Formats: sequence, structure tokens, C-alpha cells
Amino acid sequence: MYTRRLMAVFLVVGVALAGNVVSAAPAAAAICEGHVGVTYQDGHFVRGHGSIDNSCSPTAGPVRVTIQRFWGLDWTAVSQKVIYGGGAQADVSFNCEGYGTQTWRTSVNWQTMDGSPRRKLSNEIRFYCG
Repeated sequence: MYTRRLMAVFLVVGVALAGNVVSAAPAAAAICEGHVGVTYQDGHFVRGHGSIDNSCSPTAGPVRVTIQRFWGLDWTAVSQKVIYGGGAQADVSFNCEGYGTQTWRTSVNWQTMDGSPRRKLSNEIRFYCG
């Protein structure tokens, strides 16, 4: 116990004599993050939600919130809203009446502050829409 205290005192004195200032590392830069909500059926509509963090710059680029349908071997956009700026959010919907049984999801696409593209996908739902 005595040895630990003595070593702590030497460490503090050594740092003070060397003129070094101990400081915490700077906080990490804010990360521009997108969010996607749950995709759900509402009668003959498929609905989804997307948003972007408040920390995202208004000049970071557009955010695309899209309802997608699985068609063949790929996902196809059927409805899209474009939003801009930190804290922006959008609800998207698509009238799927007449499309029969399909698989649907919501996609949110955006760019981080350094321009890197990002994407988040919601749950996938499959239902008969009429």
C-alpha cells in the first residue's frame, strides 16, 4: 500500500516537473447517422419512415427514404421522398392495391459528413394487398 502511494506521488511530481499537461482526448466528431422505421401494412398501403440525425450538416447531401418491392431477383423503388438537413424525417407510402402478394421494405440512403454513402434497411414484410 505504501509503495503504491509513493509511486503515485512520484508520477504526479514527475509529470508536473516535466511540464506536461494531462488532458482528456478530444471528443469524437459527430457521426451523421440515418434511421429507418418499421415497414408495415395499412389497408392497401405499405408505409415506412426514415430520418437523419440532428448532427448531420444541411449540406451533407440528400437523404432518400424509399419504399421498395422485391421483384424478380432485385429490389425496385416504388415510392420515394427526398429530405435535406440535420433532423429531417419523412413518412413514405405506396398504394399496393392490385399488386397481389409481394415483399416490401423501407430503405434510407444518405451520406456521412465526409461524403461516404450509407444505407439502412427496415424489416421485410410479405402480404396480399389485393
